[in-house]
Amino acid sequence: MARDLSRGSERRCGHPAVPPNARVSLSATDIVPGTVASYVCDDGYELFGPQQRECSLRGDWTAEAPFCGKRLLSAAGPFYCRFSI
Repeated sequence: MARDLSRGSERRCGHPAVPPNARVSLSATDIVPGTVASYVCDDGYELFGPQQRECSLRGDWTAEAPFCGKRLLSAAGPFYCRFSI
């Protein structure tokens, strides 16, 4: 749930980035400071980076957006591809 951080001059965040093969859900419909964005990858992909980001008082999102990598198998062992082909 978003916290009430009313400051009179608070800035709103834009919609958070949604990386390929991911879904984002927001803790509130009005994207104001304290709103949390939660990330989940599609089946077959693994999340790399933060699972959650928060709208800051400055009007930007904390942390870098995560990405979803697809696990690929090779003779050298498993590795992850940042973007699907």
